[in-house]
Amino acid sequence: RRSDGEDGRSVLIANSHLSFPGNLDPIINNQRQAKEAGIILDAISKASAEWGRDTKSFPENECLEVVCGDFNSDSCGLAAALVESPPHNFVNCASAAALGAQCDVGGK
Repeated sequence: RRSDGEDGRSVLIANSHLSFPGNLDPIINNQRQAKEAGIILDAISKASAEWGRDTKSFPENECLEVVCGDFNSDSCGLAAALVESPPHNFVNCASAAALGAQCDVGGK
């Protein structure tokens, strides 16, 4: 609820910091980071559902969910793929900005 008494949009923010790739095998690193990302996604989904039930302040899918932080991997890794895939469908802002920069040459 906003200070003026009007209902506003609810925002749920999760900050993450996935483990540093400490194994020599990049496949093991990717799998570990994807597992950690899955734990974070499950937690934010559960928190959003519980918050919605407790407050009744927003209909389903009205809460903006933001996951930010350091994934310690590139945007093509398993963790990023998990976050961007259904049912989560988060937008990777770094990838989206890079794509926009590639497509928006000269401000067009």
